[in-house]
Amino acid sequence: MSLRKLLTLRAVAALVLSAMLATLPLAASAQAASAPAVEAPAAAAAPAPTAAPTPLTATTSKETVDNPYGLSALWQQGDFVSRGTLLILVIMSMGSWYILVT
Repeated sequence: MSLRKLLTLRAVAALVLSAMLATLPLAASAQAASAPAVEAPAAAAAPAPTAAPTPLTATTSKETVDNPYGLSALWQQGDFVSRGTLLILVIMSMGSWYILVT
């Protein structure tokens, strides 16, 4: 295999891996964004400002639901077999993309 092909494969692999890693946090935030947000109308009932403002405390809390079926959960909770399988799948995917591009 020539050096040019190896560099092309490496560039494709880096692009695919960065695309995969960029989508991981989006899955958790998309699930949290789909839940309806319930906020109390605190601005309407707020008292008049005083000379020394008091520090604001969080009165509402948003419920975060962890996705047990995502790639991040697989990586965090998986053992060496599941992590190794995931790495092999990523490598094979990069090889498939290389063949597809060339």
